[in-house]
Amino acid sequence: MNKNSDMIACAAEALRGFEAIWNLSVSDLIAVENGHHFHRGWHIGWMWGSDEVDGCHLDFLSEHRMAGMSVARIAPNGSRTWIAAPKEMRRLGATPEEDDRLESEYLEHNRRAYADLRRRGLLPPFGANIGSQVINEVLQTGAGEAPPPQSTS
Repeated sequence: MNKNSDMIACAAEALRGFEAIWNLSVSDLIAVENGHHFHRGWHIGWMWGSDEVDGCHLDFLSEHRMAGMSVARIAPNGSRTWIAAPKEMRRLGATPEEDDRLESEYLEHNRRAYADLRRRGLLPPFGANIGSQVINEVLQTGAGEAPPPQSTS
């Protein structure tokens, strides 16, 4: 396969069944190396790359306040390598001490996951996402208060 057909294969796999829901096309993904798309409560983030294992690949994130977050590296053959995403729920401990430990582990995991996704270019800067996603991040990381909404003008 050549690079263009590899990119088409990766993008088609990423969007399979969701093009209309996300209002995105294969051409949209191929046209931008590192993109973010916001539509009806969805945030889609992607970054093209290549390595010795997969050759051309697409790191792809989809998130919605009701559907959660899914993040994977997609190879031209359609295989996915899942990338750590923030956890939406946490276990409760049987004792206050165990609960404190579990909460601390949950918040730390989520802080690392959000930082990694930003480093990969799959999330916009803190506060620049859809409002409900910013609130989710604050709640899931213990980050404190959400920044004020950014102007879209």
